[in-house]
Amino acid sequence: SAPLGFNRIGAEMVYDPDTRRLSFSALRLDAPELRFAAEGHADVAEGGTSFVTQFRLSGIEAHPEGVFDTPRAIEGAAVDLRLTLAPTLMIELAQATVFDGDLRARAEGRVAAREGGLAVALDLSVPELDVATVLSYWPETVLEDTRRFFVAQVEAATFSGVDFAWRSDPGGVPSRALQMSLDNLVMRPLRAGPPIRDGGGVLDLDGNRLVLRLDAGTIAAAGGGPVDVSGTTMIVADTSVRGAEAAFDVQGRGKLSDVLSLLAGPPFDIFRDGDMTPGRIGDGQ
Repeated sequence: SAPLGFNRIGAEMVYDPDTRRLSFSALRLDAPELRFAAEGHADVAEGGTSFVTQFRLSGIEAHPEGVFDTPRAIEGAAVDLRLTLAPTLMIELAQATVFDGDLRARAEGRVAAREGGLAVALDLSVPELDVATVLSYWPETVLEDTRRFFVAQVEAATFSGVDFAWRSDPGGVPSRALQMSLDNLVMRPLRAGPPIRDGGGVLDLDGNRLVLRLDAGTIAAAGGGPVDVSGTTMIVADTSVRGAEAAFDVQGRGKLSDVLSLLAGPPFDIFRDGDMTPGRIGDGQ
């Protein structure tokens, strides 16, 4: 891998040989892709081949090349990790907590040197966040079509129990998985159609396959009553394909006139070529 460039690194530290502890009153990194200040300590194992560290970071600015247009400021983080230098280079992240305003994210994982590169295992969890917060941290270059769908068609939602996992090995194809629960969802499944309101359910991303299952929610045409769409699923088989299509398995329960009103409106317009109307067909459930 390419070396990491930096503009300046500074540290103020004291070493206690009796406890083998390096205490950092200040640690600063200024690099093109990352900037932060930190304080904490590192306990040195016998032989000097590994370090157990605890640091608190502040003033974080992340600007990975090709990810964000401008540096992404993050309030701070607390990090516990073990750095092993021999016989194999390894970073074991016991726990990291990132805090930025109301956001709290926890991470754990491991990065290990292997023949041909690095093996990475990362698990990230977030208790709760909303659509605006998700989009503020979601780079426009990552899952571009899925992000555009969220921007254009998800008006509101509360995400909870967010769990993300990433695995990669040298020479292999990275794998990822994302699971979360949704509440207070307002979403237009089709751009020309009415929105689903009061939605709730589960979103699951396994590799490139995205599944959204609704456990609650209603949809109504203009002037029509609500139709219960709980049990409906949306599946995007491959989110990596530009312009990927979504398949819907729609479960609807409501008055026949309300269901027909939905089908009579955009984007379906099933009665546009005749004089039949929902009112002429009758009613029922």
